[in-house]
Amino acid sequence: MIITLVWRPADHQLLQNVSFECREDDVPVATTVSPGRAQADVSDVASSLRLTLTFKATVGTITAEVLRIEQLFKRSPLASAQLPFFDAVSYTVLTGPSRNTIDGLHPLLRGGGQSWSVGTSLVDVTGLIPVFGQQMARMAPRAGGGHLASTTRIFARTDDVLPQLWIVATPHACRGADATDVLCFLGPSQNHGTPPPLAEQFSVLATTAKLVAHGAVMFGGGTPDGGGNTPPTPRLMDRFTPGNFVLANGFEAALVASGKHAVFAIPVPANKSHNVAATAALPGLLADVHRLVVALGDAHPSSGKKLVKPQFALAAFSSGALALWGEPDPGHRGPLAPTTRRPGALRAGPDAYTDLLLFEGLDTTAHLNDLARSGSTRVVFIGYARGTVAVPFAKSKLMPKLTGRVSRLPLPSTVPGEKEPESAPLDQLKVHSPSLAHALAALAAPPALPKDLFVLKHHLCTWSGDDEGISGAPEQHFLLQALKGSKLR
Repeated sequence: MIITLVWRPADHQLLQNVSFECREDDVPVATTVSPGRAQADVSDVASSLRLTLTFKATVGTITAEVLRIEQLFKRSPLASAQLPFFDAVSYTVLTGPSRNTIDGLHPLLRGGGQSWSVGTSLVDVTGLIPVFGQQMARMAPRAGGGHLASTTRIFARTDDVLPQLWIVATPHACRGADATDVLCFLGPSQNHGTPPPLAEQFSVLATTAKLVAHGAVMFGGGTPDGGGNTPPTPRLMDRFTPGNFVLANGFEAALVASGKHAVFAIPVPANKSHNVAATAALPGLLADVHRLVVALGDAHPSSGKKLVKPQFALAAFSSGALALWGEPDPGHRGPLAPTTRRPGALRAGPDAYTDLLLFEGLDTTAHLNDLARSGSTRVVFIGYARGTVAVPFAKSKLMPKLTGRVSRLPLPSTVPGEKEPESAPLDQLKVHSPSLAHALAALAAPPALPKDLFVLKHHLCTWSGDDEGISGAPEQHFLLQALKGSKLR
C-alpha cells in the first residue's frame, strides 16, 4: 500500500530540499521524494504510521528549516485487509527542546485514506534572514530588562499571493493555551514599493534592512547601541532625530502585557497596497498565519487537547484603514487617479472580526455605515485628531446599530483640545504624554519642519497612551488599554 503526500507549488525555491520519514509500527520503511510528492510503501496490516515531512531552503550560504510536519496515524477499526485505511490520531509540534502532542489532524494536512495534501502556501523564513533576528534581539531594554516573552518570525507565501511577507509575534503565553486568536495590524502602505524577488529579500543587505526596519518599528522597544543618540524611553528607535522620525511602537510589548492569547500579525505592504489583505480574503490569510504558528509550536493547546478555531481582530493606523473599506488599486493614487478600489477587508462579513481598533484611521467618518454593518464587532477610536477620531466617534454614538459597541481612547474628557494633530499645540500634547516629553527631551532641538511635527503628533497614538501619571499610575500604551475590553481570548 502506498501512502502519498503532495504539495504545491512543487518547484518553489523554498520547497526544494525535502526529507521524508515514515515509521510503520515504529520501524522505518522505504520512502521516495520527488518534486511536489513524497511516498511511503507500507504493509496492509500496519497498526500505526508516523509520518515526518521536513522542508529546508538554502539562500546563498544559509540553509534553514522552513516547515516541519509530524503526524501519527492509527489503523481504523473499520479497516480490513481489502480496504486498509488510517485515522489521524495526533500530531507533534516542537517548542524549543519540548515536544507537544495535540489530538487530531495536523492543521497543514488535508485529505484522507492513503492520499494527503500538505499546506505549503506559507512557510517560516526567519532563519534565512539572520539580520532580522539580530535586530530584534538588540531591541532592549525590553520587559524586565531582557527579552519580551514572545517569539518574532517572518513568514513568506509561496503561491504568489500578496502580501508575500508577514511579520509575526506570538506571546509565549500561547503555548498551552486552550485557544489562540490573531490580531492583524494594517499600517500605512505608501512607503513600500513593488516587492523584490525573495532571493534579494534574503541576501541583499539594503533590501533586508528595509524589511527589518518595518518589523522593528512596529514591534520595537528601542535600541541600546544607537551611537549615543538613544532616547531615555525604550519606545523610540535610536534614529529619532529632527527630519528622520523612526518610531518604535511597542505593540509587541503591549500585547504581551495584556495577557491575551493572540498572535500579532503584520502583512508587509507591497506596490503601495495591502493587496489581498485589503479584501474579503483577509480572514483566510490570517487562518494561514494561525496554522503555521501552531505548526511551528509557537502556539498550541496543552498536550492531548484539540486545536480550537481562532478569532480574528483588526487594528489599522492612518491610511492603513483604507484596507478596511477599500483602498485604491496598486499605483492608483493622487487626485487624478482612477476610482477603482479594492472591496475592503470588512467585506468578509458582519462577524468576521471580534474587534476593530482604529488608530486615527483615514476615511472613517465616510464609512460609518460599513462599521454599522459589522455585526457585533467592537470598535475603538484611538488618537487625538478631530477628523479621524472625535467626529466619527460622536457620529457613531448616534447610530442605533453601533450603540453599545463603540468607545474612544483617550477618553473625551482627557483629550488636549479638539484640534487636528498638525495644529494641536505641541506643549499641550507634551504635558498629556510622558512618552512625548521624553522623546522631545532626547532631541538636540525641537522638530522645526511642519512635516516632522505632523509625523510626531500623528504617530503619537500608536506608541503612546493615556497620561495617568497625575494619579500616580504609569502611562499605558493605547493598544494595551484597547485590549482590556477585547473579545480576544
